[in-house]
Amino acid sequence: MKDRQSVSIKTVSEKLGVSVATVSRVINGTGSVSPEMRERVLRAVQELGYVPNAMARGLRTNSLPLVGIIVPDIVNEFFSRIVLNVQLALAQRGYSVFICNTDERHDLEQMYLASLQTMQIRGLVCISGYDMENEAWPEVPTVYIDRNPETRVSDSTSIESDNESGGYQAAQEVLRRGCRRVALLTDDRRLSTAVSRETGYRKALESAGLPADESLILTVSRVDEKNAYDAVSYALQSGKRFDALVCCTDWLALGALRALKNAHLSVPGEVKVVGYDDVSIAAYSALPITTVRQDVDEMSRLAVEELVRMMEGKPCRRKNWIVPVSLVRRETT
Repeated sequence: MKDRQSVSIKTVSEKLGVSVATVSRVINGTGSVSPEMRERVLRAVQELGYVPNAMARGLRTNSLPLVGIIVPDIVNEFFSRIVLNVQLALAQRGYSVFICNTDERHDLEQMYLASLQTMQIRGLVCISGYDMENEAWPEVPTVYIDRNPETRVSDSTSIESDNESGGYQAAQEVLRRGCRRVALLTDDRRLSTAVSRETGYRKALESAGLPADESLILTVSRVDEKNAYDAVSYALQSGKRFDALVCCTDWLALGALRALKNAHLSVPGEVKVVGYDDVSIAAYSALPITTVRQDVDEMSRLAVEELVRMMEGKPCRRKNWIVPVSLVRRETT
């Protein structure tokens, strides 16, 4: 195997017989690449031990104070707003950022974390995603946003919305409007945010004297409109009936609305729907969506303040921050 220092993107492309541009798109998470090609490139990257050392050497030479940002889906408005807020605030304090879009894939996250270790980053911002599992995690001041891992680096803090309260408020909204068969549409990866929202949903049902019907817990493997449409359509075709649907993101709610329309079920007449996040689509969709608003600005502000504090050698003020959420009523309830 080649020495790590001599392995480049070109080395990977020559091994696979594909263009440098194709390898670059996979490594940087940009552009369109087939799943098969992505898998081939990632396997070659791992086998050859490629890391962007040239960039790392340049960053060290110029002594840039660099912060890494791990984001699961840069196209998702909730995540992109956090990234933009954090990037601008850090720039005002003299820090550069390196943004790593993982496409909600654990293998890409691990590859980026290994690469960030070579860049001598000063700090790290991790937005949502999986719990840390191996030594690839850089031991630098770290802020987890919308993510509360069981294992974390020593200098770290987590910043979350009050997701349990949000799940409770969403379910309570439809319960107080007379709904009694309340379904939940959630992420099957059991991330901390989704688990907390489900806990709030279950507590709201319990407080109304209603046992949770496990058959009405609908899950998706990827949080997007298509998977939501498929999950809700399948549930309806399977004979499941509900008069309300609590969705763990607004994009899930949007897909659910399309499935309900396709099944000729009126909203909010026959089924009431609540989303989560309050991204633009919730307000400007054909049927504006009732949703739970997360305070993105406050979460971003806390993240930057705590990260800079730790990078300056000071302890974080808290190990966990819980930011309040609020219900925004629109036309789906």
